[in-house]
Amino acid sequence: MPAWLDARRALLALVLVSAAVLSWWVSRSLAPAPGETVVRHAPDYVMNGFRVVSHDTRGRIQHVLQADQLRHYPDDGSYELDRPYLIRYGEGAPTHVRARHAWMPAERNVIDMRGEVRLSRGRDPQQAGGEMQTERLRLELDK
Repeated sequence: MPAWLDARRALLALVLVSAAVLSWWVSRSLAPAPGETVVRHAPDYVMNGFRVVSHDTRGRIQHVLQADQLRHYPDDGSYELDRPYLIRYGEGAPTHVRARHAWMPAERNVIDMRGEVRLSRGRDPQQAGGEMQTERLRLELDK
């Protein structure tokens, strides 16, 4: 057998062994440590046609929140909503807020409306009412 053929076989073997060692090293460096849990930001449940009504301590409606879709993420407890629609009740006329998307933390005390946000309030004896459009609006739900 010629010497150049043995050199090619040795080089090929070296390349294959190097590739195997490199793939083992990459898999070990990307894998979680033993006992470490991997947390993914993936929804654990999805609700279509979501609607919730919140009441105060006296039983009066505080707000109504509905969306085309709601997704819950267990890693941080947050929620994402598609096409949310919020009606806030209180003194005077109710306030209506619509958007393309919304995000809520696990505590559900804030809603961050995003994308083509439209806020409107009807006229009542104390206020003339009006409408506002923006790209982002953060609302505190408990107030």
